[in-house]
Amino acid sequence: MNTGGSILTHGDQSTGLLAQSVGGGGGNGGYSVTVAGAVSNGAAVSMGVGFAGAGGNGGMAQTVNATYGGNVTTEGVNSDAIILQAVGGGGGNGGYNVTGAVAGAGGVAGAVAIGVGAVAAVA
Repeated sequence: MNTGGSILTHGDQSTGLLAQSVGGGGGNGGYSVTVAGAVSNGAAVSMGVGFAGAGGNGGMAQTVNATYGGNVTTEGVNSDAIILQAVGGGGGNGGYNVTGAVAGAGGVAGAVAIGVGAVAAVA
């Protein structure tokens, strides 16, 4: 930003000039739902496996440069004349997983279910 002029604020907690760079937030991870089943007169085995997706990384903020050729005046309580800030985006949420397995038989039956969720990403 490169500008000038006069800025005057009267209200409490008001800001005269705000320049900022804000990184984007990360995407959310995908979810997974898995169901497996087996039925038999003799023996039955069923296995379900599910994996959820991880959240995406947050975006980085860039440098904020500002040149202001003028007066910035704030008259209110807890008011800032100029704020320059760079805020990185937050990481995305991890995905969730639901997995189930069912087996039924006249003889021997077995079922195994394995589900793995995902972690949230860092900024």
